[in-house]
Amino acid sequence: MKTTIKLVALILAVLTLLTVGAVGCKKGGGAAAYPTQDIDVSAEYDPLLGGIKNDINLYYNPDRGYRTEWVIPIYRSAAEHPEADFRALFEDDTDEHIKDTIQEAYRMYFDINDYTPKLVILYIAFHDYGKLDAIPDRALEILDMVFDYCRQRKTKVLFRCAYNGAGHGHWGSDLKYREECLKYCADEETMIKHIKQLGPFIKKNADVIHKMSSGFIGNGEYTYWFQYPEVDFENITKAIVEEICVPAGLQFSIRLPKYKLSLLEEEPDYEYAYLIGFNNDAVFGEQKRYGMHSGCWQYDHSGTATQANCDQGSYHEPNNWWEYVTETAAYTSQSGEMFVNSHFFPNYVPTGMEVILQMAHHRFTTLSSWHTLGETGNGTNTSNNNVMIRWIETERVTPEILEANGILYDPNWFKDENGNTISRNPYEFIRDHLGYKLVAENSNLSGKLGRLGKLKVDLSLKNYGFAAAFMLESGFAILDSKYNVVSTVKAGEPDKWYNLAPDYYVTERKSSAQGDVLTHKIEAELDLPEESGTYYVAFYLKNTMNDFATLSNDPESIPFKGEGYNILHTIQI
Repeated sequence: MKTTIKLVALILAVLTLLTVGAVGCKKGGGAAAYPTQDIDVSAEYDPLLGGIKNDINLYYNPDRGYRTEWVIPIYRSAAEHPEADFRALFEDDTDEHIKDTIQEAYRMYFDINDYTPKLVILYIAFHDYGKLDAIPDRALEILDMVFDYCRQRKTKVLFRCAYNGAGHGHWGSDLKYREECLKYCADEETMIKHIKQLGPFIKKNADVIHKMSSGFIGNGEYTYWFQYPEVDFENITKAIVEEICVPAGLQFSIRLPKYKLSLLEEEPDYEYAYLIGFNNDAVFGEQKRYGMHSGCWQYDHSGTATQANCDQGSYHEPNNWWEYVTETAAYTSQSGEMFVNSHFFPNYVPTGMEVILQMAHHRFTTLSSWHTLGETGNGTNTSNNNVMIRWIETERVTPEILEANGILYDPNWFKDENGNTISRNPYEFIRDHLGYKLVAENSNLSGKLGRLGKLKVDLSLKNYGFAAAFMLESGFAILDSKYNVVSTVKAGEPDKWYNLAPDYYVTERKSSAQGDVLTHKIEAELDLPEESGTYYVAFYLKNTMNDFATLSNDPESIPFKGEGYNILHTIQI
């Protein structure tokens, strides 16, 4: 028998028996009882703090933030490759030894920050398989173990396959290395066979993959100067997208805009173009310094279109590739990395503000902190030879600087738990604004309790991060007094929760973006529990591994409870 309505409640004129109060809301925000009428309750949040008190929670929000790097070569036999380093995995190793090696390598790549990154770009170098029609089953079993370990650690991967490691240099561009490259690198026909073979395997493991990232060509970075024999980039792009990404529900990012633009020049109406974003492997920030540019997509670079080979599609001039990324970045997950410190010092060091401008205008979801932080001494070196340490030790970010540059930011990010203004640096700003940074604005409840047994809930959010919340699912839940899930419903489209209009940085570029942040309203109808008692109405945001995200509100106002639910309201039934 349903307990949402009782005769005694009618007699006592408390038919609804629903008392609603938003945790951390304004006083007096409770609900009256309306016999035989709809419940109409609004709860508006006080200004809530999102400062350093809850930064540690935000670090661990899934599918966003700083990432690390992990290179794993897979060989046939340890005896045939005695020079291989400790990260290498071999077909003839035992499962136990392989798992121990995976764990040891993981620690090296992930113990680099003040927190453990939730994303990693994973290079799998199939060193011995470039000349085979199929990747051996044992190699895929080993790769399964890598994915399983990431799954256990709730680490998502940006996945790349290669036939030679990054350490093998410019094999394709230098004639004297071509013979050596032919020992490892696959030709186009073999690549496509391997891509088709990997399609079902990737689909099976799609829950642990944030997106496909370049791969196969050259050392996996999708650059022609690493590749020999030569391949048709458009054919490889289409094979990855159609054989892997579409079946697995993944996006694909490539190294340079030229590869997507050249594909669209051949096929202007390519149906899966919307899945293709970018991974900029040479982030220099948005700046005008001579010689520091990422090919044709560096902001205000000094080369001419002819010199820089910038003539793909309708984009023929310097800067046009940069602007193309600006135009399209809102719709896919963008990622990148800087060079290592030795390539920057002593001649050029990207400033924090230059990189913030690029992260914001190109709406980055993730940036490598292994490059310039983890790759030289676990971040213990000084600002004299480390880009990110210099950001931390010598540079500051203020609301005035951000507004002067038209960069959106969470206003409460500059406040501590007591509401006092605090000093922040560019490393922190990028860390906390990469991807999504969601702040709850208000939430409302309404329903016809006792008639339909339904509760309507809505939530308004603002996103102060650089990008939408890709590869995530959102919704509402009712939890019992012990934070167990009673009912749940999907709601919202996280991949469309833009901070600013998708074309904002193309058409606006205002001196301050604060007044233009978008509000996203999420609505749903929940089944009410049948038993009387105390319940909570909660919002959830989770990834494909059931790793949950917390809102950027103060946790005392919106507690993060149970498996991973943001508590919005307390109700009594």
